[in-house]
Amino acid sequence: MSNDGVKLKRAGHRPTSDAGRAPGSAGPNGFVPPSFPEDPLSAFFRSLARSGPPARIPDVSPEPIERHWPAFPSSGPLPNGTSVMSRHPAFEGIGNEPEVVLGRSSRSAARGRQTRLHSLKNRRTMFLRSTLEYRHALDLELDAEVLAFCEEPVALRYLLGQQLARHRVDAFVRTQDTCEFVEVKYERDACLPKNETRWPAIAAAFNALGYGYKVVTERHLRRAGRDETVGAIFERRQAKLPDAGRIEEIVAALRSGGIADVGALTSAFPDCIDLATACAMARHGLLTLGLDHGFGPQMPVGIGPGCYRRIGLATRGVWK
Repeated sequence: MSNDGVKLKRAGHRPTSDAGRAPGSAGPNGFVPPSFPEDPLSAFFRSLARSGPPARIPDVSPEPIERHWPAFPSSGPLPNGTSVMSRHPAFEGIGNEPEVVLGRSSRSAARGRQTRLHSLKNRRTMFLRSTLEYRHALDLELDAEVLAFCEEPVALRYLLGQQLARHRVDAFVRTQDTCEFVEVKYERDACLPKNETRWPAIAAAFNALGYGYKVVTERHLRRAGRDETVGAIFERRQAKLPDAGRIEEIVAALRSGGIADVGALTSAFPDCIDLATACAMARHGLLTLGLDHGFGPQMPVGIGPGCYRRIGLATRGVWK
């Protein structure tokens, strides 16, 4: 320590902090500290921290590519060697194929309990093998046109070129007018040359059996913000439902035709229903919500197919 420093310490002086003083200004002792230019990288991060969170980038997902082979009015002859080897226990089946034995679900981070769905529409717990299949199942659960669906319904043996190949399809979807098998794939996988060759061959086998076949990618689930709407509805599925008397009044108001969207419904029944309640009612099949119009009061609303659980209103005949 210098002699000056020793004299200051003995005299009871303390070093003065430079905090709060502008760079280049003189201190209490007349000392002017040197000023250095700020590092460019530090200046960049400082300006970034002051600017706040960035605005969300709008969804510019490309349009989905249609790979759809509808069922023919009458099924044709099966290609040589084509057959259904096994079926899911919950699937009604096409012939006398044996039921597959279901093992325990995976404990991995990607295929564990988070890909289980307790389906009120199918009245059972479903096991999905990927996040995309899980999102597809959520979409089917809320789609008013879907009557029932099943994961991994059959294992198929089909003719690919001159050789027999095996394939376990991802889903079976039944609506009022169609019965189709569905393959769920990311577009980056669906567009691979080997898969583009497989899809028509698999579709020919299902068409011969009298069923349609299509490939669904993340682009189908994301169109018009559909996946965000489905996720927002499921996040509010635990909201309290109105009592039976008020639900009967809501159904009567919807039947009269004067209510077109969720905003009008909440305005007509402000004491018992809000946006979260409408989502919970849609989850239980009491209402139908339009999934292609964005999440909010602008969602079209209609009468659901009825309570998926055979309790309460379902036994009272409200939904006849």
